[in-house]
This record gives sequence, C-alpha cells and structure tokens, in this order.
Amino acid sequence: MPYQIINETEAMNRVFDKDLLKELLKEFTEMKELDWQVLDQHISNDDFEAIERISHSIKGVSGNLALAGIYLTSTALNDAAKLENKELIKLHYDEVKIEVKRFIDFLPGYLDS
Repeated sequence: MPYQIINETEAMNRVFDKDLLKELLKEFTEMKELDWQVLDQHISNDDFEAIERISHSIKGVSGNLALAGIYLTSTALNDAAKLENKELIKLHYDEVKIEVKRFIDFLPGYLDS
C-alpha cells in the first residue's frame, strides 16, 4: 500500500494558510536537493557524507510539509547513508524517487483545489 502523499491537517497546523501551503509545495519541487543527477553522482562516488546531507535536507523539508511518503523514504535513505550501506542506499533512493514522482503527479490537482 502506498504512503499517504500529504497529511493536509498536519501541514495546515504548521502553515495555517492553504495558499501559503500550496506555494511551499510548489517550491519543494524546485529544491536543488531534488536534482537527481547530482545525487546519482554522489551515490556512484560513494560520497556518503553528501548523500546524508542531501537526504537530511529532503527529510526536513518534507517533514515540515507533512509529505509522509517522501519523509519516510528520505529518512530511510538518510539512515542508510549514515551506515554507509550501498545496498540500502540504492533501495531507499529508488523509493524516494517514486514518492517524489507520486507527489509531482498529485500536485497539479491539489493546487487547483
């Protein structure tokens, strides 16, 4: 079963304004940390420190915006980077990309609501 994309109640408890929440969600898709080519390179180079730093940033922003799937998978990626476990990094990185794609596919309809 897929993760919930956004917990709107939780997000609104932090932001208090739906228009601001929508703007923050749009900005999330523009985060430099979501540059897959950069993260791919760090993973290829076994740069665990960079993977940990980037996944921590994604985890923090997605957590603040109550993007459950992205938060949970980026947390797992961050933990794998701390362990320097290449196999788990690959697994969780693929999961993060899936959750981000689900969010990006979901966003236009949410913005129109």
